[in-house]
Amino acid sequence: MTIANTAIRQDPDGRFSLNDLHRASGGEKRHGASYWLSNQQTKELMAELETTGIPVVSVEGRNGGTYVCKELVYAYAMWISPKFHLQVIRAYDAMVTGVPAHVTRLQLLEIALQAERERMALEQRVETLSAQVEALTAPTMPNPPGKRLYTVRQAAEAYPAFSAASLRNLIFNAAPRKSSRGTLPGNGLSESGALVRIGRRVLLDADGFEAWLSQHRTPV
Repeated sequence: MTIANTAIRQDPDGRFSLNDLHRASGGEKRHGASYWLSNQQTKELMAELETTGIPVVSVEGRNGGTYVCKELVYAYAMWISPKFHLQVIRAYDAMVTGVPAHVTRLQLLEIALQAERERMALEQRVETLSAQVEALTAPTMPNPPGKRLYTVRQAAEAYPAFSAASLRNLIFNAAPRKSSRGTLPGNGLSESGALVRIGRRVLLDADGFEAWLSQHRTPV
C-alpha cells in the first residue's frame, strides 16, 4: 500500500507499519504513534480487537517498528485528520482492487483500451491455434464420392463472405440449446444436412451449406 508516495510496509501477518503511516501523514511530532497508542480510546479499541487476534506487534531490528491491523490503521488515520483518513481508505481500496486511488477519466479510458487490445490479441491467438489444430487434425481420407466436406478453415477459404469465427458461430448455434432463458432455437444448419460428423469432428458439407445459404440471403 502506498500513501503520499510513501510505501507502507506489512509484517508476515498483514499488519501495517505505524511508523510508515506517520511518515506518510507528514511526520509531525504530535502525530507520533506513541502518542496515539497511549490514548485511552486507542487502548479500549485494542482490547476489543484482541478478542479476534493480535492487533498490535512491535518488531525490533532494521525493519522494526510498530505494526497494527487494518482497523487500527483506520483509527490512527482518523485521529490524525479527516484528510489523511480518506487518503488511507482510498489507498487501501486501491491495494485490494488493484485500481489506483486517483484515476482520471483519461487513465480509465487507457485502462479500457489496454484491456480491449489484450482481448483482441487473445482472440487472434485463439484463431491461430484453432487453425493449427485444424491443419493437424484435418481428414486424411478422401471425401466420399460426390461429397465436398470442409473443415472450418477450408470453408472460410471456399466462402470468402464468412470468416472462420463466423462459421464456428453458425455451427455452435446450429441446433436448439438450453440457456438460462429457456430453449434457444437453432439456425437450421443441422436440418439442412450441412453438418457431417466424422468421429469427434464436425465438417461442413458444401451442398447442404449452399442449400442453407439459399434460404438465408444474409449471413447469420
